[in-house]
Amino acid sequence: MSEFRKITIALEQGFKDDSVRISIGDRLVHWLDHVKTRAKIGVAHTLELSLPAGDDPVQVELPSKDVRISIEPGMGEACYWGVSVSPNGKAMYVKRSVEPFAYV
Repeated sequence: MSEFRKITIALEQGFKDDSVRISIGDRLVHWLDHVKTRAKIGVAHTLELSLPAGDDPVQVELPSKDVRISIEPGMGEACYWGVSVSPNGKAMYVKRSVEPFAYV
């Protein structure tokens, strides 16, 4: 029987009416359209993923901007990930936490 790890991903700063593709390894798990950061709370969208056992990275991509980040799941306890787009829109970065973010 395979084990799964629950991860909460928050799409945070820098999303501007974007399409967002989220995959685990080569498998598409979510496609979101019109993702926009809400300025008052600093988050655009949150979702939960069940990561299968293994080392497949989680990929978050903005296909129309050709921007992506590949996140290695690691074995740590951090199960809350915040993903943001850089101010210039050309890169993405992630922060990890063992505690839920304030808006989750």
